[in-house]
Amino acid sequence: MLYLSDHGQDINDTKECDLGARKGSNAYEIPFIIWVSDQYKKQNAAFISTWNTEKPYVTDKTAYTIIDLTRMKHDSIDLSKSIFSKQKNKD
Repeated sequence: MLYLSDHGQDINDTKECDLGARKGSNAYEIPFIIWVSDQYKKQNAAFISTWNTEKPYVTDKTAYTIIDLTRMKHDSIDLSKSIFSKQKNKD
């Protein structure tokens, strides 16, 4: 299961948010939660051990993370855009 919010905490209700310009981290930092089953953990232990849970991530590349979670591979899929990638993101 993957959960992420579509917006930060600041939705025009603080003084940091004037005329739609959101300035503070409350405007753009969102929860990003991943839960995996015990079976998934057993089958993907090596993959999970590489996860850096402190790494900042931009959610516009979430599709790549979902594909990576499914462990799908294809030459046309650039998994360097996944939050789990050890490679530097190309975008």
